[in-house]
Amino acid sequence: GDSYVHPDTGEEITIQDGFGVMVTRNEKGLHHQDRYDLPPDYRREFTHGSFEIDYYTPEEMYYRFLLPKLVDEKGGLDLSPEEVGGKINTPDTSPLLSLVHAAHDIQEAYKKNEIDNAVFESGYLIGIFDSWQEVKRRKKSDGRKITFLDFIETKLIEFIKRPIGNKDREVILNKLIQRGFFQN
Repeated sequence: GDSYVHPDTGEEITIQDGFGVMVTRNEKGLHHQDRYDLPPDYRREFTHGSFEIDYYTPEEMYYRFLLPKLVDEKGGLDLSPEEVGGKINTPDTSPLLSLVHAAHDIQEAYKKNEIDNAVFESGYLIGIFDSWQEVKRRKKSDGRKITFLDFIETKLIEFIKRPIGNKDREVILNKLIQRGFFQN
């Protein structure tokens, strides 16, 4: 088969049968104006088998990614149904479900160019929950337990305080308030 010479080491590597490459890219466009157009010879190479990957649906985000992140080391979920329950596309809701819907609303606003820079992508949303297992054991300054809603709202405030621009901040804040956050 073909071979590849590593540019740093000079090592010649034989390409094995079945080897493939996956490439991702954000095309030049309204949200990515600083990108360069892909040269025609590269574009031709990447046209075969290329496809667009959309954002996760609220169902995928809720069931496949966020609920599993909240399970403790013993496989239990020590949050109440009021905190994480509800059903997609019903009036039943919870802070977790509201967050999933708010994230979807924010992504839709981004796609419609209502937001310029504040991408509330799934990786960020999933990353919010990396620290929950540690945070849930802490107490507030007044000695009360930190609730799941407190935790989520703290993370959302951190996101909103990033240098995203006032226009984006206002749109995102409105979407979060519409989904029941920051009511106190």
